[in-house]
Amino acid sequence: MVSTKHKLRLAGAFAALATLALAVSCRGFFTNPTFTTLSISPSAPSVQVGSSVTLSAFGIDSNNNGSTLTSGVSWSSATPTVGQIDGSCASGTCGAVTIQGVSAGTSIITAGTQAVTATATLTVLLGNVTDFQVCAGTFGATTSCSTPGGTLASSVPIGTTETYIAQGTSNGTLFDLTLASTWTPSSAASGVISCINSGASPESCTVEDGAVSGTVYPVTVTYGTDIVATLNITAQ
Repeated sequence: MVSTKHKLRLAGAFAALATLALAVSCRGFFTNPTFTTLSISPSAPSVQVGSSVTLSAFGIDSNNNGSTLTSGVSWSSATPTVGQIDGSCASGTCGAVTIQGVSAGTSIITAGTQAVTATATLTVLLGNVTDFQVCAGTFGATTSCSTPGGTLASSVPIGTTETYIAQGTSNGTLFDLTLASTWTPSSAASGVISCINSGASPESCTVEDGAVSGTVYPVTVTYGTDIVATLNITAQ
């Protein structure tokens, strides 16, 4: 006859097997969940030339659990002459990454782990910018400019495109700030004036076919958060 103690041992063994079977069915034999999405924080980082900014990666796994990654992330900068990452982080050993602002402009920062990636646009700004202007033409070959912080008037035939640049002085040197500036048509100009904000210099602004001849359409040109000049485009 099987002893009571032996029966209890058998019951315990079956219970352990049942628990293991349930764990295997639910969790794939305890395999670590894989990341399904990745994001970068901050999502729109900015830094001044000569300073650095720290970015971190946040992942959500197949069990819908989220966490800030502390390792295993590879980082890259599309334009290292603008934003340069800590070289050791390119090999996937970092969680957070430090990026140095090298020159004014923008660079796409990519983070990757397992089979997922995320991107953020880094903006590198000059410090101590003065005499901020918007000009027609290209950098070094402008045809007309606003006064510092003022307004440039420009007439553009309907259905055509004109090129503009933004420029400013930092520590006595004139810089092309076009690609680090934001070109925003006013609500009145929305839909009829398009500036592509391509991150390139010069900036292209088009007067669309819906514009009204003789109407002035303002475009605000912003560098950083509070350095502003205005472009008034008159449709012709």
